[in-house]
Amino acid sequence: MTEVIDGFFARLEGEGARVDEVELPLSAARSAVATMVLPELAAAHAPLLAETGEDGYSRHILNAIRRGQQMLATEYLGGRRYRERFAALVEGLLDGRDALALPTLPVVAPAVTAREVELGDGNRASVRQALTALPGAFNCSGSPVVSIPVGLVDGLPVGLSLVGRAGGDHELVRVAKAAEDAARFTGRPVMHA
Repeated sequence: MTEVIDGFFARLEGEGARVDEVELPLSAARSAVATMVLPELAAAHAPLLAETGEDGYSRHILNAIRRGQQMLATEYLGGRRYRERFAALVEGLLDGRDALALPTLPVVAPAVTAREVELGDGNRASVRQALTALPGAFNCSGSPVVSIPVGLVDGLPVGLSLVGRAGGDHELVRVAKAAEDAARFTGRPVMHA
């Protein structure tokens, strides 16, 4: 997967684009999102749970609601303060850049029955964690994110996420269109029964 994305960046550079590497604390941003989202989830579902009980809720959602009910106000407020710092960091990194780019997923699409996947660094993660590991952090900054196809690995699609400025959705779509044109992706993913 890394080869596909690196090849795409090399093609962009060959066409005159400037590609440089930046670092972002994505894991910390995802944690901050959780400290805000889980209490909000618990608060939003409290009336329905009181009225109907737990029937109709999945175990995963009920666990998330319970975690949200147990979180402290100081954790929630800490997440909000971190969100402000992360948003400023993202906006600062976008100065002089059209977009930030990162893989949409750290892995190719996992099998429907998979519960865990192996990441590129050899570590294992739950499918849910892997599928939200990268662009999910930008829920913290409120930045628009769009994913474009850039290639295939073993017949499975590889996506590249582009992150734009807060409120810059239209500009990001124009950048994504130019990047998608440069990718010249015409492959078709393998369909599994």
